[in-house]
Amino acid sequence: MEMDDDDVSWIPASWLREHGFDPAGDLCTAMASTKDPGVLSTAMIEAAWEGEVGVCHFLWEHGAASTIRTANENGSTPMSIACLNGRLAVAKWLFQVGAAEDIRTENSKGNTPMSVACLGGHLDVAEWLFEMGAGDDIRVKNRKGFTPMSTACKEGHLDVAKWLFKMGAGDDIRIKNSKGHTPMFYACCTSHLDVAQWLFEMGAAEDIRTKANRGDTPMLGACAEGHLNIAKWLFEAGAAEDTRAKNDAGVTPMSIACHRGHLILAKWLFAVGATEDTRSKTESGFTPMYAACSMGHLSLAKWLFEMGADEDIRTKDRLGFTPMSIACDGGHVQVAQWLLLQGAVNGEDGHVDPAILHDVLGYLKGPDRTALSASALLLVQAHATFVCTVLPAARFRISPREAKLCSSPLAADRLHAMLTVSRTCVLAFLRGHEDSLLQLIADFAGVVRGRQQRNAREALLTFESMESEVEKAGDDDELEDDTA
Repeated sequence: MEMDDDDVSWIPASWLREHGFDPAGDLCTAMASTKDPGVLSTAMIEAAWEGEVGVCHFLWEHGAASTIRTANENGSTPMSIACLNGRLAVAKWLFQVGAAEDIRTENSKGNTPMSVACLGGHLDVAEWLFEMGAGDDIRVKNRKGFTPMSTACKEGHLDVAKWLFKMGAGDDIRIKNSKGHTPMFYACCTSHLDVAQWLFEMGAAEDIRTKANRGDTPMLGACAEGHLNIAKWLFEAGAAEDTRAKNDAGVTPMSIACHRGHLILAKWLFAVGATEDTRSKTESGFTPMYAACSMGHLSLAKWLFEMGADEDIRTKDRLGFTPMSIACDGGHVQVAQWLLLQGAVNGEDGHVDPAILHDVLGYLKGPDRTALSASALLLVQAHATFVCTVLPAARFRISPREAKLCSSPLAADRLHAMLTVSRTCVLAFLRGHEDSLLQLIADFAGVVRGRQQRNAREALLTFESMESEVEKAGDDDELEDDTA
């Protein structure tokens, strides 16, 4: 159907152009969707998505009337799209012009307009669908076993869940999907406490401990997502034992919390009785320390170390990977540096083992390897500076008279003048407190001492040795080239 721009309404035509459609061309041909990337859809679907009733009517009058029931590549009709996005006016218009049957048409995932309306929390659309003849769909499952009730609970739409319960879907508050997940499980995983409490009161109290197909509990799900408020509620509601319950893969709430980086939740689990789980292994041999280091969660790794999991910085998984090697593989240089200082590459003699360090460095990319070497150099240099400047200054001896004056309430200017004359460093007043105040100064400045300093120094020597070997190998190659 050929038209000139003068023959069409300016507003719908402009809208169509903005969305890639030619208002004077073939409006039935599907094009790449601007709302659903990677999917081909018609102009009618795009207009229904945005609730543009005027554009839909324009399409109807200008050759695209047949597309009111044409689905996109995902099997979603304009009616389904309108219901998903809460476009009630468009849904009613489609119903009136010939798409009445589509109020019950499923898409490729088995979702009906009723289920997607509940997914989006559009209670007005759900009520209209119910009145128009889709009442039976309030309990229809999609391909993955989701009912409108479980979908509403997962998304936190309590008003929709209550309406579904009232209209006859009360039994669905405990129904499982294909993975064995209940509405209670999803409410806990998505931190919808009001929904979880409502489900509990309506008869799903037992589901706070119901395990899914892989043994996941609501407590495990809440800890995986970092929802401390949900975990506390479950604990108080009767799921206290699940703070230590493993799923079929041996994953505990503690290990999943450490893997996801939820330090506050890990500390809460520790406080309520999961202390031993800071060292428990999964079926694959992953410890919480391994999990934290694999994701670069340095604060969690340090906390686990302090809580008794210090030995696990060298514990291997079933494939022989250690926290150090997995941290290097993930490019987590700060974690690798910390592990190195704690002795993660030390041998049985307590010293850095060049062979172990060489192996783990194989997992680091060039820039990361350089960064780790540079950090070790900085630590060694910082310690040398501290030893040569701050430490001698603090140990500078002062006379008894000066010490007495320092403890009296002298004015700042007089004290400064006295120190200038005697040429005594202010840090000299710390004499006798080196084990406390100097440690604070060193920690504040990031200066490592003792065993950590030794590990940094020995690692640096290994780095330098490896660099020398690389340079020598390069020189040998150049010599061979010259000889040839």
